[in-house]
Amino acid sequence: MPSTPKDIFKHIGLQIKGQVKWNTSIPLDKCGLYVIALTDVQDKMICHTIPQFNDLAIGNWLSTVKSRNKQILIDNLIANSQDIKNRLSKFWLPDETVVYIGKAGPLPSRTLRKRVDEYYSTKLGCDKKHAGGHWLNILNNINQLTVFYCDYVHNDIGEKEEEMLSYFIESVSINTKKSLYDMINCFPFANKEIHRHSLKSKIKKNHGLNNQTIYCGQKWRKNGP
Repeated sequence: MPSTPKDIFKHIGLQIKGQVKWNTSIPLDKCGLYVIALTDVQDKMICHTIPQFNDLAIGNWLSTVKSRNKQILIDNLIANSQDIKNRLSKFWLPDETVVYIGKAGPLPSRTLRKRVDEYYSTKLGCDKKHAGGHWLNILNNINQLTVFYCDYVHNDIGEKEEEMLSYFIESVSINTKKSLYDMINCFPFANKEIHRHSLKSKIKKNHGLNNQTIYCGQKWRKNGP
């Protein structure tokens, strides 16, 4: 059964402490966990049958990677905008509202405010500061997304994030799993991997994309110099 933001936090014994719209700073200088969703109500399912892609954003992504004499590849072939849309549409979960699950921590300096601000600011195609969930940046409705959060200042925050992701995966409907390109690693749309902390390993989506990011140095911000 598809999961709401409230369900996911409840599964690890936490309650949502607040929410902000995309591009709005979280007013909390503590470590914690966050869930990004299509819904703006923590226990309500709002879904889109198909993703709403932004052609300009995808074009800029391709251009950013090309600026370092690289090309985004899909299955080792040079990809164009339509190729990217075709492939990433196969990772969209049509009956789910959650599109990303993340953490800020455990270092005290990695606060929710700082980490999520980095997410907002990282230019699509740059490898820093927050490239892990950068697929959100190709969504046309990105500014309608809501970030739900809760502070969590314990050293096992990575394990808690893993539990949240595992719960999401286990809740994905059979019909949706059958529609996905990777029917095993049914992560939220923008989560490309899971850190298995107990095994000290990562499990990655089988998406076939390579050269998604380049080194941008100090020019990693969307509106940077």
